[in-house]
Amino acid sequence: MSKFSDRALGLKLLMPQMSKRCIHVQHVPNGGWRRKLLAPLLISAFPAHASASEPDTEYWAGVSASGSIGGHWLGSAEISVRSDDAQMRQPTTVLRPMIGYQLHKNASVWIGYTRVEQHPDNGSQIAENRLSQQVSLNLGKIGNAHFSARTRIEQRSYEKVHGTAWRIRQQLRLAMPLQSDRASFIISTEPYFTLRTNISGSNSGLEQWRNFIGVNVPVTKSVALEAGYLNRYIKRRNAPNRVDHIFPVTLSYRF
Repeated sequence: MSKFSDRALGLKLLMPQMSKRCIHVQHVPNGGWRRKLLAPLLISAFPAHASASEPDTEYWAGVSASGSIGGHWLGSAEISVRSDDAQMRQPTTVLRPMIGYQLHKNASVWIGYTRVEQHPDNGSQIAENRLSQQVSLNLGKIGNAHFSARTRIEQRSYEKVHGTAWRIRQQLRLAMPLQSDRASFIISTEPYFTLRTNISGSNSGLEQWRNFIGVNVPVTKSVALEAGYLNRYIKRRNAPNRVDHIFPVTLSYRF
């Protein structure tokens, strides 16, 4: 598979969390819960990978809006522009509208569509279409640390390319308020697995692993800014694996 096709298989954008309330879990005594909690998360979020080559530096800017659209129904829309130091004549764009239903104060289900467009220097536009189904959960909290999870299944196809690939993404996210009680420290980890594919040149199994560390800062009661560092490990079939260094900034609006 070409470098640009590999990159197309490695796109993603983080979804905002849809529920504000969490289930409380008993507080861990002796004030040592932060060290006990964060140590394994940091280790698992930035695992040691096999030998990798062709590192890339990317800058992502995104805007998202989400909230209730009536009753238990939810709506969400995201757009992201992603530039990198590879040979792209213009940035990659990602558009993702979704509609959801609030099953419980801590659980929601979603369906949606994603359009990804790339513009390599030495080839024609690469256009990817995805259908997706998603479950979002608030898992509760330990002390001030809030846990949430997102499971997303995608059916991916490319224009002018025969076949469909089924992929599952499992995100675990931790948000911990900082001393200011406004900004939050964020850690997330999200492996991607291809379940089934009949696209020539692709294979099933672990495809990539994204790990994020950053901060989320409220701008107003309904607007927040999140920024940080995203490490993306991409497993490739007939080429050395790759580790990308990404600096995303996302402005989110909750209505």
